[in-house]
Amino acid sequence: MEKQKSRKKKWIKTIQFLAGYLVAAWTFLQFLEWILNRYDISPNWVDVFLWVFIGALPSLAIYFYHQDRLSKGILKLREKIIFPINFILLAIIMYLGFGNSDLGATTKEISFTNDSGELEKQIITKEEFRIGLPIFSFKQTKTDTLNEWLQFGIRELIYQDLLQDKNINPYTSGSESTVDRVMQSKIFNDYYLDGTYEYNNGQFNVKPTVRNAKNGKIIAEKEFKGSNILDLLDDISIYVKDNIGIIEEKRDFYIDLDIKDFMSPSLDAIRYSLIGDHEKAQAIDSTYALSYLYDAKKKINFSQSKIDERLTIDKAFKYSNKLPLQTQLEIRIRRYVAYEDWTMAEKLLKLQLEIDPSDQVYNDLLYTVYGETKQVQAYVDHAEKRFTQDQNIISGGTFLNASLLVGNYEQVISAIKNLEIVQPNNTDIFTFKIRPQLLNGNIEDAKKTQERTLIVNPSWKKFANTYDIAIDYLSKNKITKAKLEPCWLI
Repeated sequence: MEKQKSRKKKWIKTIQFLAGYLVAAWTFLQFLEWILNRYDISPNWVDVFLWVFIGALPSLAIYFYHQDRLSKGILKLREKIIFPINFILLAIIMYLGFGNSDLGATTKEISFTNDSGELEKQIITKEEFRIGLPIFSFKQTKTDTLNEWLQFGIRELIYQDLLQDKNINPYTSGSESTVDRVMQSKIFNDYYLDGTYEYNNGQFNVKPTVRNAKNGKIIAEKEFKGSNILDLLDDISIYVKDNIGIIEEKRDFYIDLDIKDFMSPSLDAIRYSLIGDHEKAQAIDSTYALSYLYDAKKKINFSQSKIDERLTIDKAFKYSNKLPLQTQLEIRIRRYVAYEDWTMAEKLLKLQLEIDPSDQVYNDLLYTVYGETKQVQAYVDHAEKRFTQDQNIISGGTFLNASLLVGNYEQVISAIKNLEIVQPNNTDIFTFKIRPQLLNGNIEDAKKTQERTLIVNPSWKKFANTYDIAIDYLSKNKITKAKLEPCWLI
């Protein structure tokens, strides 16, 4: 009877100690979160300490229950085993969970030389600490043919406005249904943005909706009314930032130009530019720098004359001083590429990639520079770095091509295995494996990859014949350097 009472008291005392411990731990985490936000230190520390506090619970429960004995340094065999195992397991879990996490500052300083030759410095938020925000089309609630373009126009203008704030990683998408939007957003994001709009009696009524990326439920929604939609969208951008957790102190870290100032005060000019009619946009507003930039990209993509490309990017450069800094740098990069000044283009691209490491446009431009200057190893090294930092189909495809270029077939196959774990049924991954397997002489493995691809994606049959021919040929003819050398001369 006495033993039961004693055990009961011990358990009550243990529970009280544990309750006090949890309250103290929670209070500490709240204070820690405030400190981290205040001094721009990695929020990952909150998760680190949370798991430390949770992981220590088994040992603490034993200690509190046997406190009288353990406080005197008397440990039984079970405690000599349990305590070390508990903390060894905790250390392993912490390493696996946070070994690759950035636990330093959330910001970094970049330096660059301005047009006057002066060194400028800017502090930016590291990419991994930015809030991802997919932005989808806004639905028109009242039929209005003249303003129908705003369904995607509002999306694009909010996107351009939010790009100025490096606390956010916004991107646009044309997905229409809620299911598709959630499926696209939920893996890497906590929020997404869509909404509605209408034009009635000279007044725009825009209702942005911030949604939970995991289920599409509304987090925040508000109507904005006014005659000037560009002013409304400036206010909406601030409203969106407020509701995805970017406090005013962090917002003030970056310059926030009005849309009409860095794009155009003319809604018609913006409309023509966004639908791709840059000639009309520039006729309305001859200083529309972004329109000249988009026009130059279009001409480069469709391989129009060098003279035309250079004239257009020169106009973008001429009026670029009113643009956000990042866009100014992009124009300078495009201008160096147009004039084939590869050294300066590479220098500025590396600076931009310090700011936005995963920006595909800048990465592709850097690959172009490496290709034009025949920096094969630099191309391979950068592709490997990008794939290591962000394992996805795009970075994987580039890494594949770079590695094949220098004959690193085994490295490619090994890297693709990692992608297969994350996306086991992605047909693109299977097809990536066929080329290095064939070039490495793994003909049987290539056959198995081909068969698996056809099982997962029957539509692959229209491409399979090409690989079947290659498999059949290489089964009978071994690859040699002599046979591959003519390919390098093409």
